[in-house]
Amino acid sequence: MSLTPADFKKFAERLKKTKVYIPSNLSSARKRTIVNRYYYYLFLEIREILWSKLSPPCIEIAERKEVQRAVHKIVQDMLFHLGFPKAQSYLAQLRDARNACDYELYSNENKIYEEVEEIIDRIEIIITVLKNIPSKNVIACFNRVLKSLNLPTC
Repeated sequence: MSLTPADFKKFAERLKKTKVYIPSNLSSARKRTIVNRYYYYLFLEIREILWSKLSPPCIEIAERKEVQRAVHKIVQDMLFHLGFPKAQSYLAQLRDARNACDYELYSNENKIYEEVEEIIDRIEIIITVLKNIPSKNVIACFNRVLKSLNLPTC
């Protein structure tokens, strides 16, 4: 069975709702995992929507290693250039939160966790709009972002 972006959201929500006793020292790990899964849900959902609108030559470029290494930045920049600067900012904030949860053991996961809740709702509204953007706009934007990063274009 294939994993979908929505599966990451379902997993995060299940972790949030779990009634199983979690020792206090693992409560932080639970919250950090929830933030991480929410980030990947939204990032992958947006990437899949954008990539679904790319032409076959562009998909070939998107699958190259040098493009994959920059994919988080590419997706954020595409949101900005497609006219969604707030979505770009929210996704960047969510990625920063995910990085803090993954790499900064002494970060305040409670504060991060609360901020993430607000961001998720805001980005999900934008996802609906992204689905209606014409392919030609997405392809042009993809090439613009790749060019700005000195990556091959389609």
